[in-house]
Amino acid sequence: MFYKNVALGPLGFQIIQPGTHINRLKGCRLAAFDVDGTLVEGKPVTTDMAIALHHLWRALADKSGALVFISGSPIEDLRRKILDPLKALEKDSGLFQHLVVYASGGAVRITFDHQGNEVYDATFASDVQVPLE
Repeated sequence: MFYKNVALGPLGFQIIQPGTHINRLKGCRLAAFDVDGTLVEGKPVTTDMAIALHHLWRALADKSGALVFISGSPIEDLRRKILDPLKALEKDSGLFQHLVVYASGGAVRITFDHQGNEVYDATFASDVQVPLE
């Protein structure tokens, strides 16, 4: 069975259901979210959602974990929908090292350096061969 939003904790994967309290994710070191049609519906996350994601992001970073977003959309859409609202809440650029974004159906992987600058992984999908037929 495929789940869209999961967290990896000491006992394995946990499903993140709507309304899951952050305290239930204390042992987790990774939370991965599908973006399209789940967190957002074609528009940026709400302020409340951005604040909730920010709290989760900080909790994961405290455990050297990561917050991951996966989307079929291009990176420009993810900047507008997810990254810009999160950047507006966070002034500690070091926290961005605990954020990973997969855009364009997972073909583009973006991480962040210690100053919060985007780092494109140009070799991430270079070995993937997609048949044209």
